[in-house]
Amino acid sequence: LNGCSGPSSSYTITVNPLPEVSVPANITVCTGTPISASSFSSIPAGATYTWTNSNNTIGLPASGSGNVPAFTAVNPSAAVQSATVTVTPLLNGCAGPSSSYTITVNPLPTVSVPTNSTLCSGTGVSATNFNSIPAGATYTWINSNPAIGLPSGGSGNVPAFTVTNTSTAVISGTITVTPTLNGCTGPSSTYTITVNPLPVVIVPANSTVCSGTTIPSFSFSSVPPGATYTWTNSNTAIGLAASGSGNVPSFTAINNTGSPFTATITVSLLLNGCVGPPTSYTILVNPLPAIISASAIGESFCNADDGSITIYATGTAPLEYSINGGASFIRNGGNFTGLGAGSYSVAVRNSTGCIILGPTLSVSSPGAPPTPRINPYTSPICQSSPLVLSIQNPDPMVTYVWTGPLGFTFTGPSVTRPNADLSMSGTYAVNATIGSCVSASRIFSLSVSPLPVATVPVSLTYCPGTT
Repeated sequence: LNGCSGPSSSYTITVNPLPEVSVPANITVCTGTPISASSFSSIPAGATYTWTNSNNTIGLPASGSGNVPAFTAVNPSAAVQSATVTVTPLLNGCAGPSSSYTITVNPLPTVSVPTNSTLCSGTGVSATNFNSIPAGATYTWINSNPAIGLPSGGSGNVPAFTVTNTSTAVISGTITVTPTLNGCTGPSSTYTITVNPLPVVIVPANSTVCSGTTIPSFSFSSVPPGATYTWTNSNTAIGLAASGSGNVPSFTAINNTGSPFTATITVSLLLNGCVGPPTSYTILVNPLPAIISASAIGESFCNADDGSITIYATGTAPLEYSINGGASFIRNGGNFTGLGAGSYSVAVRNSTGCIILGPTLSVSSPGAPPTPRINPYTSPICQSSPLVLSIQNPDPMVTYVWTGPLGFTFTGPSVTRPNADLSMSGTYAVNATIGSCVSASRIFSLSVSPLPVATVPVSLTYCPGTT
C-alpha cells in the first residue's frame, strides 16, 4: 500500500466431486416374486441415498432413504405394471445426479375352462379352445384318467376326441389346465368329464313254441342295472303287440296258418340319458295240426274188443295219433281197431312236436248200463283248489271209470284231484261197466283258471314337488 508490500495471507477452496450412484439393472418379474433389497454404491464411496418409486402398486413404497428394502412384487391388475425407481446420492453435502432403474411386474394369467360335463360313451367332443386373461397365454394340460378316451396330457388346446367307457360303472377324468404368459405361470384350473357307460340289455334266448302256448312275461335286466326299455315286434300275427315299453307282457302265441313263422323282438334301453345298443331275440311259432273229423264205432257185443276209432287230420307231416290224451302216439294214419269199450281222448301231433287235443270218444257195448250222470261241478275252478267229480246216485253193482287230460284215469264213483293245476284243464269222460259191458261215456269239459298276479310299478324315488 502506498508503494509498500505487506505480508501475504492465503485461503483454500475445496471442491467436492458430485457423487454418482450405481443402481440395479432393469428387471422384469412375475407378480408374487420376492425382490431382494437393493444395496446402492457410489463413486466416491460413502454417499447416502434417497429414492422415489413412481408406482407403488407393485408393492414398494412411494419413497424412502437408504437402500430399497426387500419386497414382494405384486400386480393386482390384468395389465403389465412398471415402476421407475429414481435414486439420488448425497456425499459431503453434495447431491449427485439421480439414476433410475425400472421394475416391470407381469400379472399371472388365468385360464377359462369349460364347465363340467356328463356324456355317454361314444359321444364326440369338439376341440376345446382355452382363453386367458391377459390374452395370449400358452397352455399345458393333464388328464387324470386316459380311460375316458383322452391322452394323459398335452400342450395347447385339448383336441377333439370321442369319450369312451368300456366298463359297467361311471368313470370321470379331471383335466387340469395351466397357463403361461410372459414367462409367468398362472394358477391351474380344472374341469371334469364324466362318462356314463352304455347300458346293455339281457333278453331271453330265442324260443320255438306251438300255437296256443302261453309265453310268460319276461323281465328285462340291464348292465349297469336300472335301465328303462322300449321294444318292437316285427310280426304281430304271433299274438303280441307291435311295440311297447317296459317288459314284454305274457301272451298266447298264435299261428293259424299251415307254416311256421317268426317274430323278432327288438329291445332298446335308456339309462342316465344314454341309449344302449338294441338287442333282439326271436319267437318261432309252429302251427298246430288240424283234426278234420274223429269218430268211433262200438263193440259188436260186450267184451268183443272190436271197436274202432278213425281220425282224419291235416298238418306238417308225418302226423302221429293218440287215443289216450297224448300219453303216447303212433303213426297209423289215424286208424285204431280192436278197441274195447271205454272212453278214448283223441290227440294229434305233427312233425314239429305240436299237439292238438281232439274230442273224447266213447266206444260202447250193446246192452251196457246207461250213460252215467254226474253231479253238478264247478268250472272253472281256481288253480290249487281241489277238483271234485262224482256220480249221481251211483249203483254199487257198477264200476265207474274216469279219464281226463294227459292220460288221467281213475276208477270209482267219485274222484278228487287236490291242488289242481292248469294241465288238468280239458275234456273228461266217465263210463259205467257191469261185467264186460261198458256204457257210452259221459263226456264234459272242465277248466282250471290261473291265480291272478298283480303287476306293480318298479320302486321309484322322487324329489318333493315332482309330478
